[in-house]
Amino acid sequence: MSENMNDSLCDHCNQKLTGMSITLPCGFVVCFHHLDINYINFNCIICNDHIINLDQCLDMPKNRLKLKNFETQIYIDPIFDLFDENNISNHTLLELKNRVDKWNLLSYFQINLANHKTSRLFYFEILPTGEILGASENFVHIWDINTGNLIKTFQGHSSCVFNVKMLINGNIVSCSADHTIKIWHKETEKCLLTLTGHADWVNCVVELPNSCICSSSDDQTIKVWDIDKQLCLMTLKGHNHYVHRIIVSGENELVSASADRTLKIWNLTTGECIRTFIGHQNWISRFDILNNGDIISCSNDKTVKLWDKTSGKCKHTFTGHNDSVMHVKIFDNREVISCCKDGNVKIWDLNTGECIRSFRAHESLLSGIFIINNRQFVTASIDNKLRIWNL
Repeated sequence: MSENMNDSLCDHCNQKLTGMSITLPCGFVVCFHHLDINYINFNCIICNDHIINLDQCLDMPKNRLKLKNFETQIYIDPIFDLFDENNISNHTLLELKNRVDKWNLLSYFQINLANHKTSRLFYFEILPTGEILGASENFVHIWDINTGNLIKTFQGHSSCVFNVKMLINGNIVSCSADHTIKIWHKETEKCLLTLTGHADWVNCVVELPNSCICSSSDDQTIKVWDIDKQLCLMTLKGHNHYVHRIIVSGENELVSASADRTLKIWNLTTGECIRTFIGHQNWISRFDILNNGDIISCSNDKTVKLWDKTSGKCKHTFTGHNDSVMHVKIFDNREVISCCKDGNVKIWDLNTGECIRSFRAHESLLSGIFIINNRQFVTASIDNKLRIWNL
């Protein structure tokens, strides 16, 4: 009955202990999934001659420690810290088991994107059609998600393309280090329009209502464009360093992240900055927005922060990465996925800030994360490898 899972067998199934093990009051060690958590009291599954109280069993010091940190590197929030240990419900125990089971089943399918061997993938997203839209060097590409074969190439930028999106009308918009924004016809691959006005690299572009788009740049500005009129309607100024990312929030607001270590919320009608979020100690790389409007951000300071939209205050700082955190996404509205520069990914519980799991997603620098649904997400690396992760 050794506690070392590397060489121990479950005393119930006589198979190697997998996932989280539980020590029974009689001293036997079994896989957690063997326990019937629908009942608080049950016959010992080994001895069959005494009753085990599940609450008391989980409250044993050995088991309390395992709930916090066990050898699969899945870190479960200690339920006795989150709930009244004298009133633990079956629902709580079932939730714990479901979370353990879910992340134990994490697996991926790899797609190698057809591309020139020296080309780097800077950005990608999955289209509603199931195709992969990406930015690679000076080009915009579309790949088949099943085979990784190249379907379309949009050529016209004179420098690296950093961001690309599909518009509601089916056209493609891209932005580049050549200081321009281009609109492309998806079917013909022809450039329909080139917008100029930024004085430095254009890092991000998003769609707004009424045939408008918005772009952010290393020139420290954000611009609102009318595509039909081919005109810059407004320039938002307030950041004092590169503006890395922008996301539309609500009907009339825009959130931006900058190398000046701040996030800002803008009123798109007046162009005024509504609120500034201060707390990161280095460049902010990416961010995501929760359903309630709160913001989750990641930074070169190796942290992830959760911000209260209304007050502008930091609600929690997630620490544990050993390098710059390059990407962050909300998953299933209760967990956070963050990707580090060294290729490591961490899954965090949004409410407690505890790390649920850490794993190496890629060997190369990550290009981003894309959430498909509450059971699937996608990561990609600059060496053109895309992995679809399944739970």
